[in-house]
Amino acid sequence: MQLKPLLSGLALVALLAAVLAGSSVAAAAGSSTIDVTQSTNETVTNDTANGTTANATVGSLTVWSASTDRFAELSAVAAIQDGIQAGWLTRDRTVAKDDTVVFALSAPDLTATVGAANAIDRERAFVQAVTDSERYSFRVEQTVESTLAEKRPKMLNLSATRLGGALQVTPDERNGTLYVALRTDRANFETEYRDVVSARTGDAYVVTVTAGNVSSTTNIEIVDPPISFDTDAGSVVRFGIERCGLVTGHAYPGADVEIDANVVSPESGTFVVETTTRTTENGRFAACVNTTDLPSNATLRLTADGFRGAVTGVIGSSEPPSISLEDQNATNGTVTADVTLFDPGFVALYRASSIDALSPANDTGRCTFPPYLDRRAAESRLVGVSDHLGPGQDTVSVELTGDLNRSTRLLALVHYDRDDDGQFDYPGVDYPECVSGGDPVSDTATISPAGQSPSDSGSANGTASDASPSTVTTASNTTTADGPGFGPAVAVLALLAATLLARRRF
Repeated sequence: MQLKPLLSGLALVALLAAVLAGSSVAAAAGSSTIDVTQSTNETVTNDTANGTTANATVGSLTVWSASTDRFAELSAVAAIQDGIQAGWLTRDRTVAKDDTVVFALSAPDLTATVGAANAIDRERAFVQAVTDSERYSFRVEQTVESTLAEKRPKMLNLSATRLGGALQVTPDERNGTLYVALRTDRANFETEYRDVVSARTGDAYVVTVTAGNVSSTTNIEIVDPPISFDTDAGSVVRFGIERCGLVTGHAYPGADVEIDANVVSPESGTFVVETTTRTTENGRFAACVNTTDLPSNATLRLTADGFRGAVTGVIGSSEPPSISLEDQNATNGTVTADVTLFDPGFVALYRASSIDALSPANDTGRCTFPPYLDRRAAESRLVGVSDHLGPGQDTVSVELTGDLNRSTRLLALVHYDRDDDGQFDYPGVDYPECVSGGDPVSDTATISPAGQSPSDSGSANGTASDASPSTVTTASNTTTADGPGFGPAVAVLALLAATLLARRRF
């Protein structure tokens, strides 16, 4: 039998295959690869690996940012993913001053190291891994180009930043990603002389993460936070000659906003208005600009100290908003009004003979700031809202939410869509608009059921009367002209018919 020669041949073939495979592995191990993510210029460099760092790898390094009020939410992977979906965590290498920057690092071995620690010790485990061993490093260093004259570049002190509560590390072991969040308002930076400094607007930094012989690098820049002003369709803020020209907009939540209104024409720099306000929890702000000393043709430049963004303001550049509501019948359950707007908004109808019915006790209902109405009363007396209206003059129809059974006095108010969401939000941000002098843009009229004649007249100038609602007294009961328009007999009939009627009566 030829069994031995056959086995010898097979052994030779196996030996040759092993040699060839070893040559391929050696060639692969001696190569160097560079992976560049084009959208952000993040670079990954992989030199020849050695046995001691074979598991220490690093991949892409991306940069995200969020408002610092979201910092606590970044401790959970699910919250981070929700933030990306909701848009409050955005991918951007320009980071607003005092915001939080988040580095998403693809590093399975480092992620597992941090993930093995208790949740309260993850930051400590990360700092130890990147500072106390030769296996990993995490460096944030200022560029020479962004360093001020006669100053030294800054470097992040990661240990001090952790102790200051400005570091949060969240491992996602499912895909080997480590999220490292830094609060730029509290991060600790030092110069080579150990001078403690903070990040400032205009700083640019190189961020480098190293695992073994593999490094991933990206850049970030600190910029002023953005601010946006609410404008009309022409992208300007329009004022009358008034004590309180309302300026509204959006910045980050809890910010102190110092608004500067500088005259740019007819004489540049001759008048400057400064007013300070604070944003709400959703970042909205509102402030008054006193324009009573300005000429009617002045043009302003509105800015906010420490923010990116500016807008033009114009004095007396357009007709003020107005509304006219005439006595009429509610044909097909609708009421018509003539309205002039220079911003998108709504016409709302209230069961009231004057603005006083919507005002808190001891208040005139005039537009202090913002127009101070009793929101509960406004909500309970609201009987109709128009569709979303654009700027300009128009005759609008407002559908009533219930049926009239007698002539009723109604108040029409103009509400601007101040958050630009196309929805009527009042009580809420879409509070009533005012004209110079502080009067709400409003009118009143008597609205009667179809087939009846109106018995009263609205105001002629489009501004609500300051008179208190009239009172009518009878032997059996007392009601007001602001009331629902029910007598005792009608009330009984309405109660009996409640199961047959789909619309409520007022």
